[in-house]
Amino acid sequence: MENQTSTYNRTQILNSVLKNGARLSNTFGTLSVYYCMFGIILEKTWGCEGKLNTIVAGTSTGLLYKASSGLRNCGIGGLIGFSLATVFSLVTSKNKIKEIG
Repeated sequence: MENQTSTYNRTQILNSVLKNGARLSNTFGTLSVYYCMFGIILEKTWGCEGKLNTIVAGTSTGLLYKASSGLRNCGIGGLIGFSLATVFSLVTSKNKIKEIG
C-alpha cells in the first residue's frame, strides 16, 4: 500500500510540474525580454552601462509587465522590479562598497 502512495505522489508532482511549467517559463521569458529591451534602450540612449541602468530597467520591466492589471498592480510591479534590481546591484557591487567603507 505504501508503494502505491509514493507512486501516486510522484505522479501528482510530475503532473503539477508539467501543468505549471509552461506558464512559469512563459512569464520568465517575457520578463527577460522586457528587461533586455529596456537595458539596450537605456545603454544606447545614455551611452554607458551602469547600476542606474539596471535599476531603471528593472523598475520599467515591473511597470510594463503589470501595466494591464490596473494602476495599483502596475505600481506594485514597478516596486518589485525596483527592489530586485537594487538588491542585484548591491550584491554585484559588494567589492566597491568594501573599498568605500
